[in-house]
Amino acid sequence: MTNQINQSDQSGLIVAESASQWAPIRYDHEQEINEHTSNFFNYLKLKFPTVGEDINELYKTLVIDGAMDINLLMQPSGDILKLWTQHFKQPPGWFFTLQNTAKEWQAGYQGLTDRNWRRVERCKKREEIARKKLVVEPSSSVVEDDGENA
Repeated sequence: MTNQINQSDQSGLIVAESASQWAPIRYDHEQEINEHTSNFFNYLKLKFPTVGEDINELYKTLVIDGAMDINLLMQPSGDILKLWTQHFKQPPGWFFTLQNTAKEWQAGYQGLTDRNWRRVERCKKREEIARKKLVVEPSSSVVEDDGENA
């Protein structure tokens, strides 16, 4: 991105010079981008309160079922529009509304809240517990041992 200010802080935000550009949000842990994505969809519901249930359904389809995040939804390639209409079966008008609203949201976005950061930390702790459990109690292999490796 040519007109991007290359500065970020703990929030992971990179500030774009113009609201007409999307500056990808940087993150160290997947839960961080999930929190940013949720924050955007909450903003979208506040901006369009009469279609809040539709936005909830869109979030479920794109983010929960489709494993998309705000950075993926804002990719400048035409592939995302194709995915939006052909795979997710969403009308193109909503796609353009979502992208324009996301740029507006990012221009005033202050980053993750303390509550968001607590969720990220809880996720990291759960992952660490799971990793330690795997070391103590290794799960069985998904590949059968045919005795040749003995």
